Amino acid sequence: MNQQQFIDKLAAKTGLTKQEVEKFVQTFKREVMETVATGDYVKLVGFGTFKTYIPKERPGRNPKTGEEMVIGLRPRVKFQTHRRSRKSWLK
Repeated sequence: MNQQQFIDKLAAKTGLTKQEVEKFVQTFKREVMETVATGDYVKLVGFGTFKTYIPKERPGRNPKTGEEMVIGLRPRVKFQTHRRSRKSWLK
């Protein structure tokens, strides 16, 4: 499902207009990204948590030159599902 299909489905289920739902989805995405960019996390109880982490350095290779290099300390965003959500998805 892409974003527009998601918006259409939410609008149909909530009775809100597509414009209202799209504004909510855009605001939600922006707030999550701004929050995790500061190093904090967004926890939605019963659903999951958005948070940043910095992976360990690891060896890699430049695909253009073949030169060996270290791939490193760049922050990444991770979504971890809540235990109850995982159980319901696995049914």
